Amino acid sequence: MKAGIVPAATAVLALALLSGCPPRPRSRPGDPPIVQLSPARVFAFPGANSPPDKREPGETDCNSPLHWDNKTLYLFNSAGHPWRSAGPDLFHLTNSYLRCEYDTKANGGRWIECTWKADDGTLYGWYHNEPTGLCPGTRLTARKIGAVRSSDNGANWHDLGFILEARPNTLRCDTTNYYFAGGNGDFSVMADSQREFLYFFISTYAGDVSEQGVAVARMRYADRNSPVGKVWKWHAGAWNEPGLGGRVTPIFPAKVDWHMPDADAFWGPSIHYNTHLRKYVLLAQSHQRRELEPERHLHLLQRRPRKSIEVESARQNLNQLAQR
Repeated sequence: MKAGIVPAATAVLALALLSGCPPRPRSRPGDPPIVQLSPARVFAFPGANSPPDKREPGETDCNSPLHWDNKTLYLFNSAGHPWRSAGPDLFHLTNSYLRCEYDTKANGGRWIECTWKADDGTLYGWYHNEPTGLCPGTRLTARKIGAVRSSDNGANWHDLGFILEARPNTLRCDTTNYYFAGGNGDFSVMADSQREFLYFFISTYAGDVSEQGVAVARMRYADRNSPVGKVWKWHAGAWNEPGLGGRVTPIFPAKVDWHMPDADAFWGPSIHYNTHLRKYVLLAQSHQRRELEPERHLHLLQRRPRKSIEVESARQNLNQLAQR
């Protein structure tokens, strides 16, 4: 899922969406969130396709979901294909290391972005797919999202099909982007506290700039075993657009079209429950691109904070969304 994007900033937003509670007031209304950085030792995941001697970690190219099964922690790292590590805790993943297997073939890689362990022991997962051959003569893809299920903690996956993709006829083979010409991908998933719905926080790269950014879709938790056609996107104040080919209203809208040389948008949302804050927290990358070749990203990207009005606008969108 090489987005070819080095984050220019990180946006942090405590969500009321899944907790059903209003956001905690800030001490100075209107100020952006404050992040304090503390020293920490370097820790490397085993990664995907690590060399047999383990002298160097493999790649990690997306979210790295993990779950417990009794006293064993399972971690997934993906780089076009997922690999699974296991151990007694995050710092001792030494029990096993294996390449995960799907029961179907796919056009393009499948990155496991999120997992959810059900009470009956079934592990559900969702993957980011990058099909090839969409724009002849280029490497461009249009990302899609699919669902899988496992009965052995993710060693083997049963593919349940694609559940989220962009509107038809939105492929931009004339894009200035180095990696993609559209699609929906780079996402995370979270169940609400009542396990009524699964919420998908997705990156949208297709259609008009008003549909690009970070958007939300949802599916009833009860539909997780047959999810195709059961996901609905948030659009114009309601869950009224199908996950496959529907429109979106982003909660973090792009400022500049992803397919322009000066693209400016949030992407790659990752959600978790923060036990210290006692709230759901969403992390999203903020990207301002000046050049598109990956080898030039590091010294050409500029860093600047997003305006607080953008965070407040997203907060208002989420409050509205939580009431539906």
